[in-house]
Amino acid sequence: MTSTAKQTLNPAADSKYQTILQQDDATQQAWLAEANALLAPLSASERVRWALQHLPLNPMLSSSFGIQAAVMLHLVTQQQPDIPVVLTDTGYLFPETYQFIDTLTEQLKLNLKVYSSPLSPAWQEARFGKLWQTAEGIKQYNQLNKVEPMQRALKELNVGTWFTGF
Repeated sequence: MTSTAKQTLNPAADSKYQTILQQDDATQQAWLAEANALLAPLSASERVRWALQHLPLNPMLSSSFGIQAAVMLHLVTQQQPDIPVVLTDTGYLFPETYQFIDTLTEQLKLNLKVYSSPLSPAWQEARFGKLWQTAEGIKQYNQLNKVEPMQRALKELNVGTWFTGF
């Protein structure tokens, strides 16, 4: 970490980061400006370290395990090897994606947590048809297979800080 960052990062200041979402918009905007200025000169690894030290407890990392996922997984697990890594499994991933998940889980020793809909893909199709094929259906598909499982993960893991790529 740079000497400037070492001087600026103060663990005693953690409480202001822990409660930022409870503040008004102006306070949040000021916090974001301060955080951006503080983090701008840091490397990606230093930014992850800062977040783990200063943001709310119980961090998690979510991943779709796309081709570029290994970068974020590596960056974060280098700082906190046991961080929960959440995958929302729709049941419709390509076989190669599942193989990639297995490979990365083994190589990076990931603490993988898989969440999926309580209804299997076959059961969903039996009840609702192929939801992803219509504009109206895609909302229900996303709710069943992505939103609800992720909300459950956040709640069950009592997540305070969420690392994700986009």
